Amino acid sequence: MGLDDFSFFELEMRKRSRSWEWSIGSRDRKAIMRGRARKRVVARYEATSALFLLLCG
Repeated sequence: MGLDDFSFFELEMRKRSRSWEWSIGSRDRKAIMRGRARKRVVARYEATSALFLLLCG
Protein backbone atom coordinates (compact mmCIF):
# COMPACT_ATOMS: atom_id res chain seq x y z
CA MET A 1 0.00 0.00 0.00
CA GLY A 2 1.64 3.22 -1.17
CA LEU A 3 0.81 6.90 -0.98
CA ASP A 4 -1.09 6.64 -4.27
CA ASP A 5 -3.79 4.64 -2.48
CA PHE A 6 -4.70 7.52 -0.14
CA SER A 7 -6.79 10.61 -0.81
CA PHE A 8 -5.38 14.01 0.06
CA PHE A 9 -7.59 16.99 0.80
CA GLU A 10 -6.77 20.68 1.12
CA LEU A 11 -8.68 23.22 3.16
CA GLU A 12 -8.67 26.79 1.87
CA MET A 13 -10.12 29.93 3.45
CA ARG A 14 -10.51 33.35 1.77
CA LYS A 15 -11.79 36.71 2.92
CA ARG A 16 -14.60 37.89 0.62
CA SER A 17 -15.91 41.39 1.34
CA ARG A 18 -17.80 40.90 4.62
CA SER A 19 -17.62 37.12 4.86
CA TRP A 20 -15.18 34.24 4.85
CA GLU A 21 -15.39 31.59 2.15
CA TRP A 22 -14.03 28.12 2.77
CA SER A 23 -13.57 25.16 0.49
CA ILE A 24 -12.25 21.63 0.73
CA GLY A 25 -10.75 20.27 -2.41
CA SER A 26 -8.55 17.61 -3.87
CA ARG A 27 -4.94 18.17 -4.78
CA ASP A 28 -5.90 19.08 -8.35
CA ARG A 29 -7.91 22.09 -7.02
CA LYS A 30 -11.37 20.61 -7.61
CA ALA A 31 -13.75 21.81 -4.90
CA ILE A 32 -15.58 19.00 -3.11
CA MET A 33 -17.31 21.06 -0.42
CA ARG A 34 -17.60 24.79 0.09
CA GLY A 35 -19.37 27.25 2.30
CA ARG A 36 -19.46 30.78 3.61
CA ALA A 37 -19.76 32.39 7.04
CA ARG A 38 -19.60 35.92 8.43
CA LYS A 39 -16.99 35.24 11.11
CA ARG A 40 -13.65 33.54 10.55
CA VAL A 41 -14.03 31.35 13.62
CA VAL A 42 -17.39 30.05 12.41
CA ALA A 43 -16.04 29.43 8.91
CA ARG A 44 -13.08 27.50 10.32
CA TYR A 45 -15.42 25.38 12.47
CA GLU A 46 -17.71 24.61 9.51
CA ALA A 47 -14.76 23.70 7.30
CA THR A 48 -13.20 21.34 9.83
CA SER A 49 -16.60 19.75 10.50
CA ALA A 50 -17.11 19.21 6.76
CA LEU A 51 -13.62 17.70 6.47
CA PHE A 52 -14.38 15.35 9.37
CA LEU A 53 -17.65 14.22 7.73
CA LEU A 54 -15.81 13.72 4.45
CA LEU A 55 -13.20 11.53 6.10
CA CYS A 56 -15.81 9.48 8.00
CA GLY A 57 -17.77 8.53 4.89
